[in-house]
Amino acid sequence: MTTAIFVMGHCVACKNLITFHPDFVPSLAVNGAREPLCRTCVKRWGEIHKKPVTIHPDAYDAKVEE
Repeated sequence: MTTAIFVMGHCVACKNLITFHPDFVPSLAVNGAREPLCRTCVKRWGEIHKKPVTIHPDAYDAKVEE
């Protein structure tokens, strides 16, 4: 049986509600805990810091377990 787990949380930067894969979503450490970043904020970070950002293809999809 295949199980899909949808994780929802707020982007640590813009506070928008997002769904994400907990193992692949880009994140920042805040008070010792990893907090998710939405795709828009990750891209914005890359533009500000002039660094290429690669987002895992499954970062914002459900976590599938078999």
